[in-house]
Amino acid sequence: MPADMSSAGPVSQVMGALVFGAFLITWVVALLDCLARDFDLPEDKWKWLLVLVLTSGVGAVIYLFVGRAHGEFPKYAAPAEEPPIVPSSKPFP
Repeated sequence: MPADMSSAGPVSQVMGALVFGAFLITWVVALLDCLARDFDLPEDKWKWLLVLVLTSGVGAVIYLFVGRAHGEFPKYAAPAEEPPIVPSSKPFP
């Protein structure tokens, strides 16, 4: 087995890149999800953000399994509907 990664085969390098990419995508998804959610306490959001930033991929997996259950997406009000335009019975002058 090689002592350093510079002499590792191309398959090992590709596998390493795939694992790194999976952790990176998981981390970004968890970070965006945490930023978008409303938690019961504002401190909870900051705690989860610290967990995500300080523990990277492992923290992202923990957040996706545990933290998502504690927050919810904000409920935005639906835009007000404008009344339909009804043609006038008077002809144009």
